[in-house]
Amino acid sequence: MNLKKVLWISGKTFLGFTLLLMIFFFVLAVFKMIRDRQVEKETAVSTEGISSLESVRIGGVDQWILIRGQKRDNPILLYIHGGPGATDMFLSRKIDKEIIKDFVVVHWDQRGAGKSFSPFIARKSISLVIHGVPT
Repeated sequence: MNLKKVLWISGKTFLGFTLLLMIFFFVLAVFKMIRDRQVEKETAVSTEGISSLESVRIGGVDQWILIRGQKRDNPILLYIHGGPGATDMFLSRKIDKEIIKDFVVVHWDQRGAGKSFSPFIARKSISLVIHGVPT
């Protein structure tokens, strides 16, 4: 085989592989779009409900809460997760599907966790969450 033929075959192989990769990612993107619409439809909050992502200042530190419920008048369920460092907020649509029918679920990313993470929070201030929970 001469060099010209090897380069031609290599180019065709690379082009074919690239085309297959592009098709794969296109199909993956379409699948994700369909799945996201399905999840949105399954977990949509009613007009009587609430769905809000808010930053609140607690103990001098900005922290994030996600509030979701099918009826604003339902009892509040405070879900404290994360910390230090971890978060569950991204799972809320999956784990809240049924419970938001009976409760207004408030997910709290406590300081140092998830959206409430900041490199400027002193390590000493990240202690047991119970000290920061208003009673």
